[in-house]
Amino acid sequence: MKKVIVIITIISLLNLIGYYSYQKLSREELSRLEENRRIQVINKSKYSNEFNTNRGERE
Repeated sequence: MKKVIVIITIISLLNLIGYYSYQKLSREELSRLEENRRIQVINKSKYSNEFNTNRGERE
């Protein structure tokens, strides 16, 4: 009976460790994605500003 309790405890601890490592990984991925989104917004705004100034010069 003690062996069953020990095995269940070990499995539960491994599940908790896996859950927390997965959450940490997804937090890192989210911050990386947020940074990429900011870079894309900056690039889009630079492109649109260049496009607007070029259009203004042509007219």
